[in-house]
Amino acid sequence: MAGEIAPVSAWAKRHHVAVFCGEFGVYRAYSPPAARQRWLHDMTSVLRENHIGWSMWDYSGGDFSLVKRNAAGTPILHPHTAAGLGLKLPRR
Repeated sequence: MAGEIAPVSAWAKRHHVAVFCGEFGVYRAYSPPAARQRWLHDMTSVLRENHIGWSMWDYSGGDFSLVKRNAAGTPILHPHTAAGLGLKLPRR
């Protein structure tokens, strides 16, 4: 991942511009939770290290989401996804 991001980061520094990664994610149907968490952690770490803003695909729409809804429609955070993104869960 670092090798893919390095040229973009160098270009941004050379031209004094901000770079934003608008979409990335891991398809839940084909990835075990722990593997998904590690991939998201690695991706966001590389983006942070290179001062690149990011937005994961997607919040609650489907197979990439951070949040799902239970039968009552209450949003439920996917803990592996949140941890992979470096989000801290609130204590109850």
